[in-house]
Amino acid sequence: MNSVRKNTSRFSRERGGSRLKLLIVGLITALVIYSGAQIVPVYYNATSLKELMQRKVNEAVLSNRTTATPSEWVEAQIRAVAPDYGIPPDALIDGEPRERRVTLRVRYVKSIPLPFYVYDYHFDHTVTSSNFFTQ
Repeated sequence: MNSVRKNTSRFSRERGGSRLKLLIVGLITALVIYSGAQIVPVYYNATSLKELMQRKVNEAVLSNRTTATPSEWVEAQIRAVAPDYGIPPDALIDGEPRERRVTLRVRYVKSIPLPFYVYDYHFDHTVTSSNFFTQ
């Protein structure tokens, strides 16, 4: 019986160790979740914007626009949806025609607040209409 009592008394001195570990793990988990909640929407919007850009330059080449050149039409389309994709108002949106094709470039910097750090996400993507549509 004495040996059981010795083991119990030894463990009674180690109270609180698991609470501290739980707090540390909980804090780290909360920081990771918060960072992910800040970063994931920005990356998702950037990926969606890349797909939209490609679709719009292909539409510009396929359709016959009489009111504006295809490159101006593409720029206007991207500027119209800019707030939906988190594009800041000072973003560079440049469309230009090249050899019966349309090239569109969108470039901006977005600041993402993270714990203890502000990350500047640089978006710089250029798309060109497919060669399939111009032949």
